[in-house]
Amino acid sequence: MVCDLSNKEFTKVFWIIDLDTVIKEENEAPKGKKSPLKIFEEYRTDLITNYTNVVVIVNNPCLEFWFLLHFEKTSKYFNTCSSVETELKKHLKNYEKDTKVLHETK
Repeated sequence: MVCDLSNKEFTKVFWIIDLDTVIKEENEAPKGKKSPLKIFEEYRTDLITNYTNVVVIVNNPCLEFWFLLHFEKTSKYFNTCSSVETELKKHLKNYEKDTKVLHETK
């Protein structure tokens, strides 16, 4: 989808990836197959090299950490997104993670 959108009339395409998801897939991957982390790194390199209007943003562990920083200054390490969500819900009581794809046309 990132490549498809970048070939349309968009000035910039942002691909936001939660690193905790990549790491989870890495830990669950069967041995002998190409590493999900390696696949991600190759895809990211290809995007950066060949699609000048694509910006790759890697969240560690997830986008919710960035949301949390809007409410409190913290350098605490969160190893899972669910732990960040717990902290975030102290500020946004009705927050729910949603996996809908967001894109906007000009």
